[in-house]
Amino acid sequence: MFWWSLLCRDSWRTGYVNNELKGEVYEDVPEALERWQGSGIKVYIYSSGSRLAQRLIFGNTNFGDLRKYLSGFFDTTIGTKLSNHIDLKETLRGVEALCISAGEDEKAYIPPATTPSS
Repeated sequence: MFWWSLLCRDSWRTGYVNNELKGEVYEDVPEALERWQGSGIKVYIYSSGSRLAQRLIFGNTNFGDLRKYLSGFFDTTIGTKLSNHIDLKETLRGVEALCISAGEDEKAYIPPATTPSS
């Protein structure tokens, strides 16, 4: 199965580089990203797709290269997405890991009445 992943990755990369593929985003996305950046809000992408795939998609959208508005990309190597149940302790650790990985100085927001991971 590994070879299949490599083939797909290389096909996607070639398609985006040759302008044969475009990442489709809603028409309000570029304006929202620009507004948030202007307000000092950092935006990160977290997806089950690889960080390379995220960069290709947001670097080649139907509205051009939007990576200038994004502060970073994360994939499931830092933790899985939530399934049909929520493990609050695991979720909090994941949020903290995202903040630390993103280089944020502040601790992750911890909802009231919960214990942050140590």
